[in-house]
Amino acid sequence: MKKIIAILMLAAMLVTAVACSTPSGPAKDTDPAATTAPNAVTTDAPVTEAPKFVPSGKTYDQADFVILVASLAADAFNDFKFNETDPTVLDNAVQQKNTACEEMYDIVLDYVEDFGSSSGAFGKMRQEKTAGTVGYHLSFIPGQQVANLAYTGLLYDLHHIDTLDLENEWWDQNANKELSVCNNLYFTTGDISVWDDMQQFCVSFSKELFREKGYNTADLYKLVMDGKFTYETVYGYVKDVSEDMDGNEIMDMNDRYGILTWDDSIYGVMSSTGSKIVSKDKDTDTLVLTLTGDEAVYNTLTRYTEMIGEMGINYQRHTNGGNLGAAMFTEARAMFFFGRLSSLQNWRDMDTDYGILPYPKLSENQDRYYTITSSYHTNYFCTLALDEDIEMRGEIADALAYLSMEHMTPAYHERTLVGTLVRDDESLAVLPLLAANRIYDYGYIAQPGKINGQLIYTFRDMKTNYMSSIEKYKTIANRDITKINGEFEKLKETWN
Repeated sequence: MKKIIAILMLAAMLVTAVACSTPSGPAKDTDPAATTAPNAVTTDAPVTEAPKFVPSGKTYDQADFVILVASLAADAFNDFKFNETDPTVLDNAVQQKNTACEEMYDIVLDYVEDFGSSSGAFGKMRQEKTAGTVGYHLSFIPGQQVANLAYTGLLYDLHHIDTLDLENEWWDQNANKELSVCNNLYFTTGDISVWDDMQQFCVSFSKELFREKGYNTADLYKLVMDGKFTYETVYGYVKDVSEDMDGNEIMDMNDRYGILTWDDSIYGVMSSTGSKIVSKDKDTDTLVLTLTGDEAVYNTLTRYTEMIGEMGINYQRHTNGGNLGAAMFTEARAMFFFGRLSSLQNWRDMDTDYGILPYPKLSENQDRYYTITSSYHTNYFCTLALDEDIEMRGEIADALAYLSMEHMTPAYHERTLVGTLVRDDESLAVLPLLAANRIYDYGYIAQPGKINGQLIYTFRDMKTNYMSSIEKYKTIANRDITKINGEFEKLKETWN
């Protein structure tokens, strides 16, 4: 549904443009058969659309329904928490969704937050499973933890919850497909959360600095829409931007750069080529290491690293927080920022214009742009592998996803992004490219054989030996994947 929302946003923009260009004056009907006689009586019965979601009618007598919301990021968004004192559009949407669900099933929704902890949520889930009781009816677990919970048997196979229909439009069908292993699915996403939408990788660019250098923003957007926005395109724009602003002959956070970036952008760059650390065998639905040996991807990683080394800066190598990096962009001291949609919150008070772009292509011959979400920040929907209250858990999960589609998805896409964080029609047209081209990489989540670490460590050190660094861990990665596949095979027997 999120993809549909984004596409509808683009369609609405195009319809508005067409309407504005329509000549004034009465419309002419050239088809005589289409003319309706005055006072004509139509006999066609009105078409009534079937409701998208029909609750079972079961109620639970004010039972507590507790949701564990976890993230490795301390500043994560909680899809079930709202501010009543000074509510935003999203706060109101969360409250409407929560209230509707509570009234629908006569329950009391509550949540437990675990933000900024590397093991807190992981430990909580293990404790619950060991105790054999369901303390958390639903859970949202960080990407870098959820795979381990899945293959060690702590999570319920979502396909085996009779009251949960994952084919409904409010579940991400691409996630359902790419995150299954051995045809079982232990975690997924969809409209039930907007936090994952915020974590999509995208590029922001300073229109002020872009124009100052003599470039036309319309030309840049046209390159994007024509499928010709590549890393070489970026190089052409940024090669003459860097400047020692304070004149101390040291290039640091006080100066200006063509590209501003952060550590995890290297994952976005890798994924933007359409490549994955781990893909799946089409016949067995098992995991297969696919990144190693992909020379074209290594060349792209190398080119990007060279650009940062020559005409960019990774702010995380200079400061622990993001405020200084945000200041660089808002002060037009960086032309491009390789970040995420959540980065836009930092630009909302900017006096100057900025635009939104997808991560570039490897080359113009690449079939499409590709987008991924930050595994560090994104949390995935799952539930404990215990039968207690499973029908209740499944139905309420489905209801929450549906109600989120009705309230939260439009609140974020149509009333938070549009007009507030995305200011121009050209950037609005880019949003469907992000949503429609979003992919999931099980390797980015499960992190086999330290390959993820090698990607980021190589980038942090501004080295370009990606091929040798990653190939060195190929054997270990394959060993880990074999082990993970084996665990999922055992679990398959228990579910099937």
